[in-house]
Amino acid sequence: MRSLNWLGKPLIWNKDYRSLSLLVDPGTTFPGNNASILAVSEKDLVATALLSVAPAGGECGILVFQTDKSQFAAGASQQGFAVHSLAAGYPTNVHVPSSLEDKENIWMRLERKGAAFSIGYSFHGETFIPLATSHLPGAESSFSFGFYFANDACPSFRAVCSDFLVVETK
Repeated sequence: MRSLNWLGKPLIWNKDYRSLSLLVDPGTTFPGNNASILAVSEKDLVATALLSVAPAGGECGILVFQTDKSQFAAGASQQGFAVHSLAAGYPTNVHVPSSLEDKENIWMRLERKGAAFSIGYSFHGETFIPLATSHLPGAESSFSFGFYFANDACPSFRAVCSDFLVVETK
């Protein structure tokens, strides 16, 4: 895995060896116009992280970025989960209602096996509930993955990502 690099760098952010925090400005949406930080890998893996639950209108989530026209992501806000898929440039966006208003953070997990990806969530970081799966053609070799932060409708908010762990699988 190569180190994390910004794709759509926010104006205000701080990153150290344990966590990332940033200010998510209004008018940022997924895909395309959001703050994303990505790593590159050729390996099958499981990646987990503790992410902020965004306020209504925002999203903090985990992302697979193959190309500008091939992406897969899922994020959390107080209103529930957003699942995004971009295949051949055609977007599919699904909202999964769930009351997360009493949650400050949520664990997100990405699992990759070849070109197949799955994203799940957990409230305690132990048992993960499947949220979405996708197959991205071309991702059999290398792919980019990481985190995205978007804010379509609310005032700027502070987001945090910590406890990022990547384990290669066979």
